[in-house]
Amino acid sequence: KLTAVVIFSVAEHAQLTELSLPKLNTVSNLNVTANTQLTTLSLPELITVSGALEVRINPQIMTVLLPELTTVGSSLNIYNNDQLSTLSLPVLTMSGDLTVGYNDQLSTLSLPKLTTVNGENIVVSHNDQLSTLSLPKLNSSGGSMRVASNDQLTTLSLPELTSFGGNLEVAGNGQLTTLSMPELTTIDDGLYIRSND
Repeated sequence: KLTAVVIFSVAEHAQLTELSLPKLNTVSNLNVTANTQLTTLSLPELITVSGALEVRINPQIMTVLLPELTTVGSSLNIYNNDQLSTLSLPVLTMSGDLTVGYNDQLSTLSLPKLTTVNGENIVVSHNDQLSTLSLPKLNSSGGSMRVASNDQLTTLSLPELTSFGGNLEVAGNGQLTTLSMPELTTIDDGLYIRSND
Protein backbone atom coordinates (compact mmCIF):
# COMPACT_ATOMS: atom_id res chain seq x y z
CA LYS A 1 0.00 0.00 0.00
CA LEU A 2 2.98 2.30 -0.42
CA THR A 3 1.79 5.61 -1.90
CA ALA A 4 4.82 7.94 -1.71
CA VAL A 5 8.59 7.61 -1.43
CA VAL A 6 11.58 9.90 -1.99
CA ILE A 7 13.99 7.52 -3.74
CA PHE A 8 12.86 4.24 -5.28
CA SER A 9 15.72 2.20 -6.72
CA VAL A 10 15.64 -1.40 -7.91
CA ALA A 11 18.95 -2.45 -9.39
CA GLU A 12 21.04 -5.50 -10.25
CA HIS A 13 18.60 -8.22 -9.28
CA ALA A 14 19.28 -11.52 -11.03
CA GLN A 15 15.97 -13.27 -10.24
CA LEU A 16 13.31 -10.54 -10.04
CA THR A 17 10.80 -11.00 -12.87
CA GLU A 18 7.96 -8.61 -11.98
CA LEU A 19 7.86 -5.30 -10.14
CA SER A 20 4.45 -3.92 -9.19
CA LEU A 21 3.48 -1.16 -6.77
CA PRO A 22 -0.22 -0.66 -7.41
CA LYS A 23 -0.77 2.29 -5.04
CA LEU A 24 2.41 4.32 -5.50
CA ASN A 25 1.48 7.77 -6.82
CA THR A 26 4.42 10.07 -6.00
CA VAL A 27 8.18 9.58 -6.04
CA SER A 28 11.12 11.95 -6.25
CA ASN A 29 13.50 9.62 -8.12
CA LEU A 30 12.74 6.27 -9.70
CA ASN A 31 15.52 4.01 -10.93
CA VAL A 32 15.04 0.52 -12.37
CA THR A 33 18.40 -0.64 -13.69
CA ALA A 34 20.22 -3.84 -14.67
CA ASN A 35 17.66 -6.40 -13.54
CA THR A 36 18.52 -9.29 -15.81
CA GLN A 37 15.24 -11.25 -15.58
CA LEU A 38 12.74 -8.43 -15.08
CA THR A 39 9.93 -8.61 -17.66
CA THR A 40 7.28 -6.30 -16.20
CA LEU A 41 7.25 -2.92 -14.45
CA SER A 42 3.77 -1.91 -13.32
CA LEU A 43 3.05 1.38 -11.53
CA PRO A 44 -0.60 1.91 -12.43
CA GLU A 45 -1.26 4.89 -10.14
CA LEU A 46 2.03 6.75 -10.38
CA ILE A 47 1.26 10.38 -11.24
CA THR A 48 4.37 12.42 -10.45
CA VAL A 49 8.12 11.87 -10.54
CA SER A 50 9.55 15.17 -9.33
CA GLY A 51 13.12 14.26 -10.23
CA ALA A 52 14.44 11.54 -12.57
CA LEU A 53 12.78 8.42 -13.93
CA GLU A 54 15.18 5.83 -15.35
CA VAL A 55 14.42 2.40 -16.80
CA ARG A 56 17.64 1.09 -18.31
CA ILE A 57 19.69 -2.01 -19.03
CA ASN A 58 16.88 -4.46 -18.30
CA PRO A 59 17.46 -6.98 -21.11
CA GLN A 60 14.22 -8.95 -20.67
CA ILE A 61 11.73 -6.21 -19.88
CA MET A 62 8.76 -6.25 -22.25
CA THR A 63 6.14 -4.25 -20.35
CA VAL A 64 6.38 -0.80 -18.74
CA LEU A 65 3.00 0.33 -17.41
CA LEU A 66 2.73 3.98 -16.37
CA PRO A 67 -0.82 4.82 -17.44
CA GLU A 68 -1.37 7.76 -15.05
CA LEU A 69 2.05 9.41 -15.19
CA THR A 70 1.59 13.12 -15.96
CA THR A 71 4.84 14.83 -14.90
CA VAL A 72 8.54 14.03 -14.79
CA GLY A 73 10.55 16.87 -13.28
CA SER A 74 14.21 16.55 -14.30
CA SER A 75 14.67 13.65 -16.75
CA LEU A 76 12.97 10.66 -18.30
CA ASN A 77 15.42 8.03 -19.54
CA ILE A 78 14.36 4.76 -21.17
CA TYR A 79 17.30 3.00 -22.77
CA ASN A 80 19.10 -0.29 -23.34
CA ASN A 81 15.99 -2.41 -22.79
CA ASP A 82 16.50 -5.04 -25.48
CA GLN A 83 13.02 -6.62 -25.49
CA LEU A 84 10.83 -3.57 -24.91
CA SER A 85 8.62 -3.26 -27.99
CA THR A 86 6.04 -0.67 -26.87
CA LEU A 87 6.34 2.39 -24.67
CA SER A 88 3.10 4.25 -24.05
CA LEU A 89 2.78 7.18 -21.65
CA PRO A 90 -0.79 8.18 -22.47
CA VAL A 91 -1.22 11.15 -20.11
CA LEU A 92 2.33 12.49 -19.73
CA THR A 93 2.15 16.23 -20.34
CA MET A 94 5.46 17.61 -19.05
CA SER A 95 9.00 16.31 -18.78
CA GLY A 96 12.53 17.51 -18.22
CA ASP A 97 15.16 15.91 -20.43
CA LEU A 98 13.73 13.04 -22.48
CA THR A 99 15.91 10.17 -23.73
CA VAL A 100 14.66 7.02 -25.46
CA GLY A 101 17.51 5.06 -26.94
CA TYR A 102 19.12 1.72 -27.71
CA ASN A 103 15.88 -0.22 -27.26
CA ASP A 104 16.43 -2.82 -29.98
CA GLN A 105 12.81 -4.00 -30.34
CA LEU A 106 10.98 -0.73 -29.70
CA SER A 107 8.52 -0.28 -32.56
CA THR A 108 5.93 1.95 -30.86
CA LEU A 109 6.58 5.11 -28.84
CA SER A 110 3.38 6.88 -27.82
CA LEU A 111 3.41 10.27 -26.06
CA PRO A 112 0.08 11.69 -27.23
CA LYS A 113 -0.33 14.40 -24.55
CA LEU A 114 3.25 15.59 -24.11
CA THR A 115 3.14 19.38 -24.53
CA THR A 116 6.31 20.71 -22.89
CA VAL A 117 9.89 19.54 -22.46
CA ASN A 118 11.70 21.84 -20.06
CA GLY A 119 15.06 20.12 -20.09
CA GLU A 120 18.10 20.59 -22.28
CA ASN A 121 17.54 17.64 -24.62
CA ILE A 122 15.07 15.39 -26.37
CA VAL A 123 16.94 12.38 -27.74
CA VAL A 124 15.36 9.49 -29.64
CA SER A 125 18.14 7.39 -31.08
CA HIS A 126 19.27 3.86 -31.97
CA ASN A 127 15.83 2.27 -31.67
CA ASP A 128 16.24 -0.17 -34.53
CA GLN A 129 12.56 -1.06 -35.03
CA LEU A 130 10.92 2.33 -34.45
CA SER A 131 8.99 3.27 -37.60
CA THR A 132 6.96 6.33 -36.54
CA LEU A 133 7.70 9.11 -34.08
CA SER A 134 4.77 11.43 -33.47
CA LEU A 135 4.56 14.02 -30.72
CA PRO A 136 1.18 15.47 -31.66
CA LYS A 137 0.84 17.97 -28.79
CA LEU A 138 4.44 19.06 -28.23
CA ASN A 139 4.49 22.83 -28.68
CA SER A 140 7.82 23.88 -27.22
CA SER A 141 11.20 22.62 -26.14
CA GLY A 142 13.59 24.67 -24.07
CA GLY A 143 16.60 22.80 -25.42
CA SER A 144 17.71 20.68 -28.35
CA MET A 145 16.22 17.68 -30.10
CA ARG A 146 18.13 14.83 -31.70
CA VAL A 147 16.42 12.06 -33.67
CA ALA A 148 19.17 9.82 -34.97
CA SER A 149 20.05 6.32 -36.15
CA ASN A 150 16.57 4.83 -35.94
CA ASP A 151 17.00 2.39 -38.82
CA GLN A 152 13.30 1.83 -39.61
CA LEU A 153 11.98 5.33 -38.95
CA THR A 154 9.90 6.52 -41.88
CA THR A 155 7.89 9.36 -40.28
CA LEU A 156 8.71 12.17 -37.86
CA SER A 157 5.68 14.33 -37.10
CA LEU A 158 5.65 17.38 -34.81
CA PRO A 159 2.43 19.10 -35.90
CA GLU A 160 2.12 21.69 -33.08
CA LEU A 161 5.76 22.44 -32.36
CA THR A 162 6.53 26.16 -32.64
CA SER A 163 10.00 26.64 -31.15
CA PHE A 164 13.28 25.08 -30.04
CA GLY A 165 15.65 26.65 -27.55
CA GLY A 166 18.63 24.81 -29.04
CA ASN A 167 19.53 22.61 -32.02
CA LEU A 168 17.30 20.34 -34.06
CA GLU A 169 19.15 17.37 -35.56
CA VAL A 170 17.56 14.64 -37.67
CA ALA A 171 20.31 12.33 -38.87
CA GLY A 172 21.09 8.77 -39.88
CA ASN A 173 17.49 7.55 -40.11
CA GLY A 174 17.94 5.46 -43.23
CA GLN A 175 14.26 4.97 -44.13
CA LEU A 176 12.94 8.48 -43.35
CA THR A 177 10.46 9.66 -45.99
CA THR A 178 8.26 12.14 -44.05
CA LEU A 179 9.38 15.01 -41.84
CA SER A 180 6.53 17.30 -40.81
CA MET A 181 6.80 20.42 -38.60
CA PRO A 182 4.20 22.78 -40.09
CA GLU A 183 4.04 25.26 -37.17
CA LEU A 184 7.75 25.58 -36.45
CA THR A 185 8.79 29.25 -36.47
CA THR A 186 11.92 29.51 -34.28
CA ILE A 187 15.09 27.51 -33.68
CA ASP A 188 17.49 29.40 -31.43
CA ASP A 189 20.53 27.47 -32.59
CA GLY A 190 21.07 25.17 -35.61
CA LEU A 191 18.97 22.94 -37.88
CA TYR A 192 20.75 19.81 -39.10
CA ILE A 193 19.03 17.32 -41.41
CA ARG A 194 21.50 14.86 -42.88
CA SER A 195 22.29 11.29 -43.90
CA ASN A 196 18.68 10.11 -43.85
CA ASP A 197 19.15 7.67 -46.73
